[in-house]
Amino acid sequence: MLCAELGTIGAFVLAAFTHPAPGGVTVAPMTAGAVWHGGFGGVLTFAVAAFVGFETAPVFSEEAKHPRSVMRATVGVLAFLLAFYCVAAWAIPVAVGADRVVAVAGDPESGLPFVVLDRAYGWGLSLLASMLLVTSVLTAMLSFHGTVARYVYAMARERVLPGWLAVVGTAARAGAPVGGSLTQSAVALAVLAVVAVTGADPIGVLFTWLEGPCRARHGGRAGRAAVGPRRCGARRDPPRPARPR
Repeated sequence: MLCAELGTIGAFVLAAFTHPAPGGVTVAPMTAGAVWHGGFGGVLTFAVAAFVGFETAPVFSEEAKHPRSVMRATVGVLAFLLAFYCVAAWAIPVAVGADRVVAVAGDPESGLPFVVLDRAYGWGLSLLASMLLVTSVLTAMLSFHGTVARYVYAMARERVLPGWLAVVGTAARAGAPVGGSLTQSAVALAVLAVVAVTGADPIGVLFTWLEGPCRARHGGRAGRAAVGPRRCGARRDPPRPARPR
């Protein structure tokens, strides 16, 4: 699914640069002056949020056959996303025009970016893109769930959290961080219940308010906690063995 999503974005980029808006391809949106614009703080928050996940490779270090693969995966995905996001962001004003991009992007009836795919390839690819947009949310939630579960497992094993949270599964769920998984599910359910009861906007409140502080702590403390047992002299008698390789 991830390959299909990347391929669809690549098709959008190709459509934008082969069928640019009147005025042709311009680098004006990519200049330093274009960055310092109104709402820069919000733009920066969402730009940082776009990179969420690249630092989670160390979480799976104990399950990797070769430790070097973790380092290569982390550095490789960061370099790829940096180039990929830059080109994709540049393609949007090229497709609709740098002087119209703000108005078009702010109009829910514009159909951006799907209208660009329709114009270049027909309605089939835009339908696929719409489906992938929905499924990508599900896969992202599953990815975060697995990552947080391993964070909880690592911190519980090091007695930062209660030891019973380091429980792992057996039989069909052998090695799975069951304690961390259930904890993540309970916390998510509690947060969603509060949002539902208060009627808070899912994007304007739930995502935007929580994204900033959670993102700031996510890559630092929790990431170090996940790899800390290997590098910081972990005690030799963990409550449960590490996940089987």
